[in-house]
Amino acid sequence: MLRNLFGIDLGTSGLILQAKSREGTLADKIIARSEHAEVSASASRASLRNSSGSTS
Repeated sequence: MLRNLFGIDLGTSGLILQAKSREGTLADKIIARSEHAEVSASASRASLRNSSGSTS
């Protein structure tokens, strides 16, 4: 919850704050990193296949 100690209307009284737990954030980071690693590995394999075929 936002606290406004000064009594000034900042227009934030109707905001809905969505928060994740630390565990949820960490899980998202791990998943994103593993997906990035899979994409990088696939791109590397494709690059190797393409370069090995064109060296004749």
